[in-house]
Amino acid sequence: KAYGSKHSHVGDVLNDLAYLYIIKEDYAKAAPLLEQGLEIREKAYGPEHPHVVQSLNLLATIYYQNYHKEEYAKAELLLERGLAIREKAYGLEHRDVAASLYNLAMLYDRKGDYGKAEPLYLRSLAIREKVLGSEHPDVANSLNNLASLYKKRGDIEQAIKYKERADEARERELSKNLISGSEKEKLTYLTLTTRELDQTVSLHLQSAFDDKRASRLALTAILRRKGRALDATTDNIAILRARANKEDQALFDELSSVRSQYSVQSLKGASNISIEQHKANLNTLEQQIETLEKQVSSRSAEFRTLSQPITLDGVQKSIPDNAVLVEFISYQQYDAKNNKGNKHYAVYVLANNGEPLFADLGKAEVIEQAISKLRTVLPNPKASIEKQVKPAAKTLDQLVMKPVRVLIGDKKRLLVSPDGVLNLIPFEALVDEKGNYLVENYEISYLASGRDLLRLQTKIDSQQSPVIIGNPDFGPITETRQIKEGSSIFDTIGFRPLPATEIEAKKIKELFPTGELLLQKQATEEALSKVNAPSILHIATHGFFLNEELAVQSEPNNRNPKGEIFGIEPGDSNAQMQNPLLRSGIVLAGANIHQQGKEDQGIFTALKTTNLNLWGTNLVVLSACDTGVGDVKTGEGIYGLRRALVLAGSQTQVMSLWPINDEGTSDLMVQYYKALKAGEGRSSALRKVRLEFLKNPKHQHPYYWASFIQSGEWATLDDNR
Repeated sequence: KAYGSKHSHVGDVLNDLAYLYIIKEDYAKAAPLLEQGLEIREKAYGPEHPHVVQSLNLLATIYYQNYHKEEYAKAELLLERGLAIREKAYGLEHRDVAASLYNLAMLYDRKGDYGKAEPLYLRSLAIREKVLGSEHPDVANSLNNLASLYKKRGDIEQAIKYKERADEARERELSKNLISGSEKEKLTYLTLTTRELDQTVSLHLQSAFDDKRASRLALTAILRRKGRALDATTDNIAILRARANKEDQALFDELSSVRSQYSVQSLKGASNISIEQHKANLNTLEQQIETLEKQVSSRSAEFRTLSQPITLDGVQKSIPDNAVLVEFISYQQYDAKNNKGNKHYAVYVLANNGEPLFADLGKAEVIEQAISKLRTVLPNPKASIEKQVKPAAKTLDQLVMKPVRVLIGDKKRLLVSPDGVLNLIPFEALVDEKGNYLVENYEISYLASGRDLLRLQTKIDSQQSPVIIGNPDFGPITETRQIKEGSSIFDTIGFRPLPATEIEAKKIKELFPTGELLLQKQATEEALSKVNAPSILHIATHGFFLNEELAVQSEPNNRNPKGEIFGIEPGDSNAQMQNPLLRSGIVLAGANIHQQGKEDQGIFTALKTTNLNLWGTNLVVLSACDTGVGDVKTGEGIYGLRRALVLAGSQTQVMSLWPINDEGTSDLMVQYYKALKAGEGRSSALRKVRLEFLKNPKHQHPYYWASFIQSGEWATLDDNR
């Protein structure tokens, strides 16, 4: 209306609308818009103007997405025309020329004409490395496509070579660029590269099973990328800065500023300046970052821990002689032609010397069905041990742990890093071929990722005596509540008192006389927020986890005779919370009283937990229901309290996987702390209590002894492994 139907701005809008339809794979709607937009742009700018090329490229995309040979020919003509226009306008070494070469190579790659695709990919890569630098995402994309092409040609040596380069380029890029942006932006950015980890693992397990370089490449990628989103979305620099003195705060500010400048410049490339000047600018910023990082590292052990490089050799050296890392991965298979296949689970086993060992465990669907069946009977004390529990535990063991036992030899200490829904089962409750629970033969500690072993090498002293929290005063329950527009989801929830947790807390306090005991009205959000790296943090209260539909994951049990949470309508639109870190947490004083100006008072979410100062805290125990569960995100572990406590700095976490029995929990906790006081390790103490429960006819069912798992450091409280 403003410009007329043939104006260039109208062509731009048509182009953008068509691009939206291409993203939605609605090519029938996209094609006529692009053809109309191309006609307008050709008339407005001239048929050989660079602005025309974007329309040509998108139209070509539609043609070769149709998989018809005649359409491929149309696409080829459009892409060749676009390449010629850009070469004439910009010369032979411009980033847009590299993009046109890359697009044309992708077309030939899709057609299976690898002989034509290879030189175009290589020429595009050379331009991108020269113009954009080795840490630009476009460089990683080029390297990944070359690795894929060589895999499809059966040249596995070249495929591994380029995949190594691709993964290194992506790691450098991510380490530089994930330091800025919102949580949503970081998650989206990482999602764009999820397929690359799957392809690295597939290259090894499907095409290069016996190749040592391929196995090391795959495990390195797993160690770097698994759980990466959670680490990236926690602004550790901001959290550490808040606790620093003024001088150190200035250093953190300067480091954040220079890192952000580097990120912007590296992604931008040499746009309005020469390539030489662009590289010089990046080099200057890199030197500034290195200098500032050294200064901050010398003053902050926490920063040193967070900023160390992740390498296979580094992780391997951190594994004790008597232990073995068992790293599970859920991955999407890609066949020899890089076509998507089934979801599988695999496992990589690493001792502190030798090469990684590995096994593909089979289809994820089969394994996850077995997990679901086991999770149905484990939390049910009425389920028959011999007829229901052990058969289900044995079935899952055959699928995931029998192959591991073949690889680990005589090692009895397992550092298990699960993936996917494997995070939701206690491996100790699996049953081997002889009918024994694994807890009877193995000591198991859990890790979110094997790279957490690097974090555990840094020992930081605690700043405070143990803090023990129990029986918070939630306030009176009003079972019928008015739900007002804009109200919190927790305005619809009621939490019942837990007097037995006060007895539990007092018994533990007796074991640690110098500790601080916070009960009833003292057990507040404010009090928890002020803890300063206590040696032990024990919290006995309600826990909660709301799934994506806001359905409550807690079931009625002795500790919660009517269910700990009520009044929620699943999917209630007034309270949808997209961030899983807001849907899991613990409940503190005042949770039933939502005072004006104190949003979600008493609801201490996993997101709030990441801001706690637990650097130097040896042990965090959450004696509550469902504190170890959360959204299962493949490659990301449990997106909930468990990971939040790691990110807050705690060495060890003890948490539950299902609603727990009140009496049994109190007994287990008191015995656990007594074992710790007697010099047992944080892992061995829990195993000792479990074995004692197994001997007691009253507590033999895994419901009583298997709910709590120990993650992180397994040493004694004085750090003796």
